[in-house]
Amino acid sequence: MQIIESSFRELYQEYLSSGLTVRDFCANQDFAVSTFYRWQKILREKEAPKEFVPLLIGKQPVTNTDNQ
Repeated sequence: MQIIESSFRELYQEYLSSGLTVRDFCANQDFAVSTFYRWQKILREKEAPKEFVPLLIGKQPVTNTDNQ
């Protein structure tokens, strides 16, 4: 079965609302578990942030040391 991204997105939303395990959902849809996980990885990589954003936690102010 050939699948395209838009078709998998629909299938993935159906899975999320089904409450089933991946294995059970794929069995009901006659869809290979390995293919499901491969497409899930593709979607996650596309939706992942492209840049690293540092998160600073603490009470000390951030200072620029380059001007010293």
